[in-house]
Amino acid sequence: MFPFGKKRTIGNRKYENIGRKLEIDIHSHIVPGIDDGSSNLEESMRMISSLRAIGYKTLITTPHVMYEGYSNSKDSILEKFDILREEVERRGLEIALEIAAEYYMDEGLQNLLRQKKILTVGDAHILFETAYISMPNNFESMIYLMRMKGYTPIIAHPERYLYVKEPEVIYERWKELGIEFQVNLNSFTGYYGNLALQRAKWLAKMRMIDYLGSDLHDMQQFEAIKKGIWRVDMKEVIDSNPIKNIKVLQS
Repeated sequence: MFPFGKKRTIGNRKYENIGRKLEIDIHSHIVPGIDDGSSNLEESMRMISSLRAIGYKTLITTPHVMYEGYSNSKDSILEKFDILREEVERRGLEIALEIAAEYYMDEGLQNLLRQKKILTVGDAHILFETAYISMPNNFESMIYLMRMKGYTPIIAHPERYLYVKEPEVIYERWKELGIEFQVNLNSFTGYYGNLALQRAKWLAKMRMIDYLGSDLHDMQQFEAIKKGIWRVDMKEVIDSNPIKNIKVLQS
C-alpha cells in the first residue's frame, strides 16, 4: 500500500534520493531558447546542476516539436543542443546529456514519422503528447504508425489529460496498444492540481508507470519537487512499478 499524503520524518530532503534511484531523466526542457523551457544558457546550467545534485547521471532532454507552436526541426534542435553540451563540458559538470524530443500528436508528427526524421529516446522510443482537452481523433492510427515504423511510443504525463474521464478504461486501452507511460514527478507534489495528483497515485497503485520524468521547464518546478515530493513514498513507486529509466538507453 502506498503511503500517499503521509509526511515522512526526513521532510523535504526526501527528494535527494530520486535522481540516484532513477539515474536517467527522460523528459526535460533544458535546451535554451527553443521552447517554453529554459530561456538562456545560465538558466540551463542551474537546472542541469540541480538535477545532477540530486543524483542524476544522465539527462535526456526533450524540446517540444509542434507543427503550430514550436516548429523545431531535428537539425535546429541538434544545433542548440551542441552549444549546451559544449558548455556543460567546459564547466566540467560530470553529467551526460542526450537529446530527443517531445512530439505533439499532430499533422507534423505524422509527416516526420513517415520520413523517419525522429529524435528518439534511446534507439527507438518516441516521447509524445496530445492536447489536454480532447483526444485526437486519429490517436490509435498514429500509435499504429509509430509502431509500424519501428518505434515504441511513450506518452508524456498521461495523468494530466483532462479527457481521460474513465482512467481504468482509457489507460488499459493505451497499454493494449503498446504505449509506455511517463509520469511527471511533480504530479505527485500536486503542482499540476488535484486531478493529476490523484491520477498519478492511481497509476502507481495499478503499477502502470514505465518512466518517471522531471519534465523540468524552470527552477520553480525543481523547487516544487524539493518541497512537495513527500506526498508519496517514491521508493515504493519505483520498486513496485516497471520503471525503465535506467534501461531506456540500453534498448
